[in-house]
Amino acid sequence: MLLGTASVGRTAPEACFKAYELGQRLDKDRRPIDARAEYARCSELCPEPLRKDCIAWQDAAESKLARIVLRIAHAEDEVSVFLDDVELEHRRFTGPVDQRPPLWLVPGRHQLRAKLTGYDDYTEEFDLLEGEERPLVVSFRKHDEVPQSTGEQVAPWVAFGVGGLGIIGFAYFGSQGLGGKSDLDACKGHCSAGAVDDVRRDFLFADISLIVGLVGIGVGTVLLLDSAPPDSAPSDGVAATWIRVGTQGRISGAWIGGDVW
Repeated sequence: MLLGTASVGRTAPEACFKAYELGQRLDKDRRPIDARAEYARCSELCPEPLRKDCIAWQDAAESKLARIVLRIAHAEDEVSVFLDDVELEHRRFTGPVDQRPPLWLVPGRHQLRAKLTGYDDYTEEFDLLEGEERPLVVSFRKHDEVPQSTGEQVAPWVAFGVGGLGIIGFAYFGSQGLGGKSDLDACKGHCSAGAVDDVRRDFLFADISLIVGLVGIGVGTVLLLDSAPPDSAPSDGVAATWIRVGTQGRISGAWIGGDVW
C-alpha cells in the first residue's frame, strides 16, 4: 500500500517517489534485496514522513536477509570474486571493511568463488540463516603447493614409536638373557634343557626386538626426510636413503644409510 504521497507531493523529488513506490512493489514480489536497496535510496532522498516509512521498511527487509563480509588474504586488486556465479565489483571487497557496501543475501545456500593468477581457484559453499552476518576469508594456494596430508605428518612418528618399543624390548630381553646366562655359567655341565631354552629364547627375542627397533627408527627417518618441503632441501646432501636388514658376517641387524652427491 502506498502511503502519504499526496501530502508531500510538492516537496519530495521525483526520485524519492520512485524509490518509495518501487521498494514496496519489489517487497510484494518477494525480492527483498532489491526492495532493501530502494528503501535505502528512499531514506536518503525523501523528506519526512516518507523517510520514516522507508527506514522502517528497510529495517524490516534487512531483518529477513543475511550479510557477508569478505576479506581477501592476497592483493585485493588482482582478485576476481564471484558470488553465486555473478562477478562482484572490486569495491565490494576492497578497502577498509567499514567503508564497503554491504553484501546482502537471501537466507540459504550460496557459493563463493575467487580467482588469482598463479594460484588455484578458491571455492566455498556456505549456508546463511535469516539475520546472520558472517565474515568470509578468501585465501589462495599456489599451483605447485601441495598440502601435506595428516597421514604423511603422523606416519614418521608412528614408525619412531614402533622403533622405540623395539629398543625397549631389546633392552628387556637382553637383560633377561644375560641374567639367565649367568645362571647357566653357575650350573655348567648339569643345567636343565628348559633353562637353556629359556636363555636362547630371551636372546632370540632381544635380536628380533633390536631389528624391529632399528627398522622403525630408520623408516621414521626416511619418512620424515621425504615429507620435508622441497624448498627446504639443500642443494647438496642426501639424494636417497635406504634400509637393509640381514646378516653381515656373523652379525644380524639393520643398516640405514644414504647416497650423497
